[in-house]
Order: sequence, then C-alpha cells, then structure tokens
Amino acid sequence: MLRSNLAIALVGFAATALDAQEPTLRPVSEHLEQGAEDPVGTRRFAARRCSALFSLISVQMGDRGDRATAEMYANWVIGFGVVATMAGMELGSTRAEARRENESAVDEIAEVLKQRMNRNMAFSRSYYMNDPLLSSDVRTCRDLVDEFRLNDA
Repeated sequence: MLRSNLAIALVGFAATALDAQEPTLRPVSEHLEQGAEDPVGTRRFAARRCSALFSLISVQMGDRGDRATAEMYANWVIGFGVVATMAGMELGSTRAEARRENESAVDEIAEVLKQRMNRNMAFSRSYYMNDPLLSSDVRTCRDLVDEFRLNDA
C-alpha cells in the first residue's frame, strides 16, 4: 500500500514538474479568433505551429510504416512553410530571412510539442488523442490545409 501511494505521489510530482517546465500553449484556433488586428502575423504563427505539429505527425506515421500518410503530412509541412515565409516577407523580411526565421521558430515549437507528446504517451499511451490542446490543433491545422489550399499544389 505504501509502495503504491509512493508511486502515485512520484507520478503526480513528475507530471507537476513537467507542467511547470512547459510553456503555456493556447490552441491555434484561439490565436486565429483573436488575430484580426494582425492577420499576417497570425497567419505566420498558425503556419509555423501547424508545420511543427504536422512534421512530428509525419515522423510518427513514417515510424509506423504508413508512408502515404507520412508523405501527405510532410507535403503539408512544406506548404505551411511557404505560407509562413510569404507572411514573413509581407512583414518586411527578405525571403532568406523569412525562411531562416521560420525554420528556427518551427524547430523551437516542434521541440515543445514533442516534449508534450512524449509526456502524453508516457501517461495516456497516446501522443495527442487524449490531449485537448493537440487534438484541437490537429483539427484546426487540417482546416487550414483547405483554407490555404495546400492540397492544390
């Protein structure tokens, strides 16, 4: 009994410690709803976040042996990169600067999301299905695939 209580306490402590280290994330949908004052910056943010999320999902699909789905997500990552680069150029960056800024931002976002997904897998055996934020982001990003016409390329 003492052992199981100790294990529960340690798991709770580990989850609290991980939560304290993770930056506060809001769903992409909230950013989009509140982005009317800066539509270009909001579009760039959403494209970067979706690019980071879908790059991780692409890798997961590839690891599972689902090459077609992995390729589909990888293509969307490229499309979101183009959207983010174009937004950066609208905001005054050169194409090269916008690409570098996006690559750096996407890498940082992907690292935060990867840590969250790994924690989810450790505690719930699912990377994102039981996580309201990530589930919401997947739905929103899939909607943005259509809005940005990423399947038309």
